[in-house]
Amino acid sequence: MQLCPTCGGVGEVAEGLTPLREFHGHRLGPKLGLLLALLLQHEGRFVSHQSIIVTLWNGSEPEDVSNSAKVNIYRLRSLLRPLGYEIEVQYCTGYRLKAPRVQPVPPAVRI
Repeated sequence: MQLCPTCGGVGEVAEGLTPLREFHGHRLGPKLGLLLALLLQHEGRFVSHQSIIVTLWNGSEPEDVSNSAKVNIYRLRSLLRPLGYEIEVQYCTGYRLKAPRVQPVPPAVRI
């Protein structure tokens, strides 16, 4: 990992990150797979919007890169929500993946 040159060191660039092709039986395109891999790598911590942009487009940014990143976050949210995952947004900070809460198994009842 290195500091993001685009945002002046606020975010980090995920180097060598391999996009996921499938998650819980759902096929993922290259951008969604890379975005999910990035969020899973930082699970529980916020990833800056700029770090997502730099990781997904690596310098070959589309014209409206900020909107493109938000569309990919929306698509990933739509895919993950039924599986119990949430992508939390905190403005001026970024996005954080929250894994589903696992319900504890109740202790066995003795009679």
